[in-house]
Amino acid sequence: MWPEDEALDERLIPFPDGRADTDLSALVDALAEAGDRVRTGKEGPAGRFGTELRATLLASYPATSGAPAGPTIDSMQVPIGAVRWTGTRPASATAQRHRTRPIPARWPALAMVAVVALAVVALDGRVFLGGPEPSRAVEAVGAIVERDGERYALVSGAGLQADDLISTAAGGRATLAIGGGEIRLGEAATVRLDRVEGDVVVAQSAGRVWHRVGLAVGTYRVLTADVTWMASGTAFDLDRRPFGSIGDAVRAIGIEHTVRVEGPGVAIDIGEGSIAVVGLDPAGARSVAVGAVTEADLADPWIVRHGRRDVALGFDPGILDGRLAIASREPSPPASADPFVTAGPIEPIVSPPSTAAPPPEPTPQPTATPTPRRTATPTPRPTPKPTPKPTPKPTPKPTPAIATLDLKATGCHGGFAVLGWSMAGAERFDHYQTLRSTGDSIAPAYPPKPPAVAPDRLWTSGRDSLSAIDADLGPGPYVYRTLALDGGDKVLAASSGRRVTVSGVKAQGALGAVVKGATVTVEWAAYGGPDACFGAYKLALSTTDETPSYVEGGEAAWASESQTSTSAVLEALEPGTYHLRLETIRSIDGTWTLVGRTDVATVTIP
Repeated sequence: MWPEDEALDERLIPFPDGRADTDLSALVDALAEAGDRVRTGKEGPAGRFGTELRATLLASYPATSGAPAGPTIDSMQVPIGAVRWTGTRPASATAQRHRTRPIPARWPALAMVAVVALAVVALDGRVFLGGPEPSRAVEAVGAIVERDGERYALVSGAGLQADDLISTAAGGRATLAIGGGEIRLGEAATVRLDRVEGDVVVAQSAGRVWHRVGLAVGTYRVLTADVTWMASGTAFDLDRRPFGSIGDAVRAIGIEHTVRVEGPGVAIDIGEGSIAVVGLDPAGARSVAVGAVTEADLADPWIVRHGRRDVALGFDPGILDGRLAIASREPSPPASADPFVTAGPIEPIVSPPSTAAPPPEPTPQPTATPTPRRTATPTPRPTPKPTPKPTPKPTPKPTPAIATLDLKATGCHGGFAVLGWSMAGAERFDHYQTLRSTGDSIAPAYPPKPPAVAPDRLWTSGRDSLSAIDADLGPGPYVYRTLALDGGDKVLAASSGRRVTVSGVKAQGALGAVVKGATVTVEWAAYGGPDACFGAYKLALSTTDETPSYVEGGEAAWASESQTSTSAVLEALEPGTYHLRLETIRSIDGTWTLVGRTDVATVTIP
């Protein structure tokens, strides 16, 4: 039920007596027959009947016009920069769509039954007839899956699990069924499935991906570096690619409902019909531009194709309402076909037959008397040799399932990462070991496979010791995974892999200083990084050192543990020249580590 429907009367509206409407009568009979087949196990809930019903109900969508392809990140008219709106919301807003869409006059009663039919039959029975199928690949062309450090060709029907890394080659594509929805990768795209049950988490590191959130998903999150796109029961399109000197940029289109975007300096909602572009500067800066969807986007073949696929699966078309052409008389799939796997995009309505008169039939020409053919003597067939039967291989025993740990990882300025994880079960527990890798994934195994390593500082024996700091790192991306192990280093529990970006010391800009008598007032920009990376501010002061530093042994004239502090006052200073610099620091193993610092300010007290 949509929110605006909650205030409506909840009275039951009966169907009219009798069967005067022939369409209604036929549909009721078809529903009853389909229900019998489902109950007896002769046909799944989305068999031939569901396919034909979808085609009938969706035949009223008009064909879209041949508009040019949508713009890319490079050609978009929404620049990277300050947040701004550059257009108005399309007229096909959600509330308007569900209140005012006309129902064809020829089947008013049929429309009421269609609501029930689509819910029970066309949606693969996902609401009333059980949960979604296990996560699997629906389609795979030129796609690779990396699992536990090994690479395999992804094939249609292959099962998927958490921590699988899926990538497509140039010209490749893949469709992944997750939680009753689908993740559809275009060419040269890469995603990692951090979590595939309940709350789904996907890390998208390259390429264009259509995200259709299914009914069996709680919260759906897509990670692009340290920016998170969160949704529930919606559809959106994400295109991540290199963009000039700022590193990568992600262009998002809200297809249905709202997507929440959060990251350092980013907290916005992308409504249905909106576009957002987020710049992922390697230094940690995050620039955002927001605008309205364009006609070129709505006519983009990529958008239209996946909108049709969503409608064929029973989902709402969102901003594509009225722009999709669905054939009214498509051939039904064979009985053995999986109704969830539709081979290729649904084709548009074909052109109507020509009304011109048919061409005249050709006049038959006389045929010469055929010469009788000589009957060939049959050649005896050789007796086939029996093919040797291969020796059956023993079926490998399944690896016992391991428990799941939650892991939160934060990359910081200053060359370190802050880690925290959930507690493992007590049975057979001996220690935790967090693994680190410069690759794309880490297998949940010990000892780790290169390039993964097991740093000593990330080993702890206390079951309630649930945090660590990995320091002395160079700038760049890292992946972490925490394991709980027994005394023989057998894995008892493991977290999903978590990717972070570690940066060098942050330049915090100029330090403002104003002298008034023997008093100096200084001001600076607050450190804007994650809270986990901040420890304190120290204002270093020296009359002899022109580059004073507290972490390098200098004296501190002022200190604060409040990250929001932006000023300090120094009073009763002796006459002379002073050099000042503010430093942002974090304590690691009892030693102060430099996180960020301002430029040096020099003042003279008369």
